[in-house]
Amino acid sequence: MSDEPIDPTDDEEIPPQVELQQPTRNLEDVASERKRRKQIDNDAAQASKFWRDTFSTTVGRREMWKLLTAAQPDGNPFVPPFACGPSGFPQPEATWFRAGQYALGQHFYQTWLQHAREGVLAMLDEHDPRFVQQAAKRKQRAPD
Repeated sequence: MSDEPIDPTDDEEIPPQVELQQPTRNLEDVASERKRRKQIDNDAAQASKFWRDTFSTTVGRREMWKLLTAAQPDGNPFVPPFACGPSGFPQPEATWFRAGQYALGQHFYQTWLQHAREGVLAMLDEHDPRFVQQAAKRKQRAPD
């Protein structure tokens, strides 16, 4: 690559400029605006139904928990990461990499809460070690 300006008569192909423009909307057209808003509402309703259905089953909650814990190497999606090397010295690059994973996991979790709060809380009750209910210990009966 050179600092010289590009010569338009050069034989090299110059890639065309791609313009990514969204189509313009006529806000005065009430019918099309109503249709667009109805489509947005319909998409949101379908997404909420999808997440409610996913979290309504034991298998769905288990698999979503696996996805959430995969966002962190230690398996705890609710602890911000701070990576250290073998000598205990902080590793900023690894910390930032894990912070990205943590942010993605938190985005998933908060999105799920918006759509299926009861199912997400049930997932935590079933799989998060902080919330798992220990089964009551049976009392041993005295021999008769």
